[in-house]
Amino acid sequence: MIRFGPWSTTLGLAAGFGALVCGLLLTARGNRSANRILAGLLGVSVLRLMPYVLGFAGFYDVHPWLSFAPFDLGLATGPLLYLYVHRLVTPTLPGRAWRHFVPAGVMLGYTLCAFALPLEQKLRWNDSVHEPWVAPLESAAKMLSLAVYLVATVRFHGRYQRWLVEHVSDRDSHRQPWIATVLVALELGWTVTVGFAFVDRFLTPLSYYDRFPQYLLFAAIVFWLGLEGWRHVGHRFPQWALRAEGTPVPDRDWAATSTPSSTPCAWPRCRNGWPPATRPPC
Repeated sequence: MIRFGPWSTTLGLAAGFGALVCGLLLTARGNRSANRILAGLLGVSVLRLMPYVLGFAGFYDVHPWLSFAPFDLGLATGPLLYLYVHRLVTPTLPGRAWRHFVPAGVMLGYTLCAFALPLEQKLRWNDSVHEPWVAPLESAAKMLSLAVYLVATVRFHGRYQRWLVEHVSDRDSHRQPWIATVLVALELGWTVTVGFAFVDRFLTPLSYYDRFPQYLLFAAIVFWLGLEGWRHVGHRFPQWALRAEGTPVPDRDWAATSTPSSTPCAWPRCRNGWPPATRPPC
């Protein structure tokens, strides 16, 4: 029986709000590239909530074929977060940004293949292969990926703030405290996720209901990220042009070039000076 109780409704409201803001970000005119990346991050976050929204409501009991539905794209969360913060303050994305999504693409392909299996084969695959082998590796990969990208994002954000101090006079209006708050919230969410994974793996298996506090925190992060992202949807941050440090080009010696040559030039001149693009070296 499908029934939306308080738990499924709470997570469903957060997912609905995230989906609404996701749609608004896709149509926003300012910071189009960065806002589309943020919309992707919110979309991935909303999808991650869906198994618990549907599970608490009883969908998986009534429709077991929903097993392996490609809701969890956790391996894309870290890359999207990093690329959003990067694109928000730089003119372009880093080169070959698509490579950040290769692990998420591989996991999505695996999930789609498992989802397409007939129900009996799907259940057999889940019990004999996925749960004992794939699920632990997937969980570890998602936690490691988010940790790596959180560190990279925090470092990038810190470098940008130092650049603001050195190059922008009104830097206080561009300090992005909300991004720092979201990063702290995601770090807290990562810590809680690791804690629940440790308990589930080494102490006692956790059910959907045992994991509700974990996803309630995640829903709050989704709500905050969507709200703050929309509040700053049109804010133009000073653009930090990243480029490799090369050998500086020496200044031209204009005094030397303006000094007349001591050797007279014998090339005949035309009435209005040298013909265009024909003056020879003297």
